[in-house]
Amino acid sequence: MTESLTSLLKKKNDMLILLSKTVLACSYEPLVGMKERRELSALMRENEARRKSIDENREISERLSSIENAMADESGKMREDEALLEEKLVKIGRYLTASCASGTASYTAGISDAGRRNPFKRVLEKIDPAMGQKEEMRRLRSLSESFLSSEVIDGLDDELIRLRSDAVCLRNDISMRADTLSSLEAERAKQNALLHQDVPLLEEDEAHLAYGSYLFESGEKWVNEGTPEEVLDIISSILETESAIKERDEKDREKVNSLRAEEIDALIRENSLHIKALEQEKRRIDAKIEALNRENSSLEEEKNALT
Repeated sequence: MTESLTSLLKKKNDMLILLSKTVLACSYEPLVGMKERRELSALMRENEARRKSIDENREISERLSSIENAMADESGKMREDEALLEEKLVKIGRYLTASCASGTASYTAGISDAGRRNPFKRVLEKIDPAMGQKEEMRRLRSLSESFLSSEVIDGLDDELIRLRSDAVCLRNDISMRADTLSSLEAERAKQNALLHQDVPLLEEDEAHLAYGSYLFESGEKWVNEGTPEEVLDIISSILETESAIKERDEKDREKVNSLRAEEIDALIRENSLHIKALEQEKRRIDAKIEALNRENSSLEEEKNALT
C-alpha cells in the first residue's frame, strides 16, 4: 500500500530528529553547525535537569499523599478515642454522683460539693432545658477529670477501677496520637518545602528537527569517508524518503490536475448545452421579429391606401 504524503513527511521529520540525536550521541562531530550543536546540547542538559526535578516532585508528591493518608487515619482514630473518652468520663461522673449520694464509698468524701449547682443556673435551665443538659454533662466531665487526677485508690470498687483504667488508657492513646499528628504535620511541611516549582519540558524535538535539517541540507560540507556508518544509513534513508515524497507529490499533483480537467470538461459540456438552448431561443425570437416587421409593412401599405 502506497504511503500518503502526510505519513512520508512525518517519516522524514522523524529521521531528521534521529539524525540529530545519533550525531550528538556518537563521538563523530561534523565541522558545521557548531553553534546549533552547542545550543541544542545546552537545551538537552536543561531538560535533563527539568526531568530530574519532575521525578523528584513525583516522589515528594507520593510521600505527601502517604503522609496525608496517615494523618487522616490518625485523626479518625483520635476522634473515635475522644468520643469513647467522653462516654467514659460521663459514666464515671454518674457513678461518682450516685456513690456520693449514697455515701457508701470512702472516695466520695469531698466531691459532693461538685454536685452543687448555682441557683441562677437552675433558673436558666427552666428557660432552656438543653442548657441544663449541657451543664450536667460539663459537671459530670469536670467531676471525672478531678477524680482521674486525684490520688484516691482506697475504697474503689471493681467497676470504677475498670472505668478509670479505660479512661486513663484512652487519654494516653489520645496524647500519643496528638504527638503522631504533630510529627506528621512537621514532615508534611518539610516535604512541601522541598517541592519545586512546576516547570514544563522545553521543546527538544523541535530543536532536534532544526539541527537534523541543517545537517542534512549541508551534508556535502561535512559527510566524508570518516562519517560513521549509522549516520550514513540515516542520511540514505532520508534521501529515499525525499524521493518517495517527490514521487507521491507528483502523483497527487497529477491526480489533482486530472480531476480538474474532468471538472473543466463537465463545465464545457454544460456551457455548450446552454449555448445550444440560447441559439434555439434566438432563432425563435428572430422569426418572431421578422413576422412583426412583415405585419408592420402590411399595415403601412393599408394606411397609405387610405389617403
